[in-house]
Amino acid sequence: MLYTPIERKILNLQGSSSKNVMDNKIINDIIEILGTTKDKVYNSTDEFRYGM
Repeated sequence: MLYTPIERKILNLQGSSSKNVMDNKIINDIIEILGTTKDKVYNSTDEFRYGM
C-alpha cells in the first residue's frame, strides 16, 4: 500500500470557497492518490483506486 505523508495541516473546508479548495495542493494530491477526478460524481467508493 502506498503511504503519502501530509506535510502540513489540511485546509479547513468549512467557510472556504470551492476555488480555494480546488487550488489547494494537499486536496489535489488526495484526489490524485484516490485516482479520482474533479469533474465526476462518484456514487460508490468502489470506483476509487484504493477502495474504502
